[in-house]
Amino acid sequence: MTTVLGLTPARTCRANEPPTNPKGHPLGGVSRETYWYTVLLKDGRSETRLPAALDRLLDQLERHKNFLHQLSFGGGSAEFFIGWFFDGGNCGDAFGPELLARLADFKMILSLDAYAPSDDGPRLVTRDG
Repeated sequence: MTTVLGLTPARTCRANEPPTNPKGHPLGGVSRETYWYTVLLKDGRSETRLPAALDRLLDQLERHKNFLHQLSFGGGSAEFFIGWFFDGGNCGDAFGPELLARLADFKMILSLDAYAPSDDGPRLVTRDG
């Protein structure tokens, strides 16, 4: 991934190796999967709406589309994981059919985790509340 995409990973772990936390401390056991990830966007308070940011990221990955297809067909997956933090009230966006079709064409998973504020800090919002 590092060589093909030309990106520095934030973290990696190979299957059957001991996983670590972000500070490098062992978590115990062994990882069932190999994973590699990098941070593509850090500024969550950007004026750019999320669909437009995703579209730009896909533009950057266009030359790697065949690699992403091979990854998918080989049993792996590529995912845009988005931690969506908001200060309260309603928060959301619309993902149009063109963007969703483009994500599908790249064989990309779109994963959204919404974090609502609480007295104890942000909390994960799930379908079950």
